[in-house]
Amino acid sequence: MAVVIAALGIVSNVLASWLPPKPSWLKGWHLGICIAAFLALAGIMTLAQASSSSPAGQQPMETARPSLAPATTAPNWSATPTPTVTAPRPTPVRTDTASGAEATNAPDPCQQPPTVPSDLPRSRQYVLKESNSPLTNANDKVDLDTGEPGHGPQLQGPWNPARAGRLADLVVEHTEVHSGCLSPLMLLAQKGTAPTAAACRAVLAARPGALSGSIPFSELEKGSVICMQTDEGLIAAVKVVRLLTTYPATLTIDTVVDQP
Repeated sequence: MAVVIAALGIVSNVLASWLPPKPSWLKGWHLGICIAAFLALAGIMTLAQASSSSPAGQQPMETARPSLAPATTAPNWSATPTPTVTAPRPTPVRTDTASGAEATNAPDPCQQPPTVPSDLPRSRQYVLKESNSPLTNANDKVDLDTGEPGHGPQLQGPWNPARAGRLADLVVEHTEVHSGCLSPLMLLAQKGTAPTAAACRAVLAARPGALSGSIPFSELEKGSVICMQTDEGLIAAVKVVRLLTTYPATLTIDTVVDQP
């Protein structure tokens, strides 16, 4: 407050020096004091008026600002949540699309019981052609027990559609011919062996340890004789008529199938 009054006195003295000539008894500092006193009185009155406009101790009212925080609802701890019961998921069972039988109950195609057809002895020619597509997989195999294309050991499905016949006995691949389940059921007879069931029956009985599940094309030529026992126990003599090893590998054979 003292600093404010001193500043007012200095300003008043300057203002008094600007006035026109005045009596000798009226000194400049006299007029400065009067002006300073007047200004101080005006300031005091202004402060008093401002103080009287608001009650003592009352804080100025602030305008409430809208809250930007999202409204939250207090959780209701008294409510007990209802437990969710989830039913167990059933275990999928693979089925055979051809018969609808469950895979677990389906018979093993590599363990079929022997069946003796009524049309024996049977002589036929087959042209087996390599196949890499489910649409043509009836062309690369033959079931000698039925004379039909047959199928492989896999379960029936989109990759192995159902074909007439049962498990195939001969399947042509890119570099070999093999039995349906790669079981040791065949052997390459010596040159000069007659392509008959009787001759192959004798060969199989004499060389049981020479049986194999496959024979590579490199060991076959026109006129070769393959003696084999079918998966159902029949005797078959297979004579190579023609062999093409370029893709698709093609094997033309004459067969004679008879009883064991």
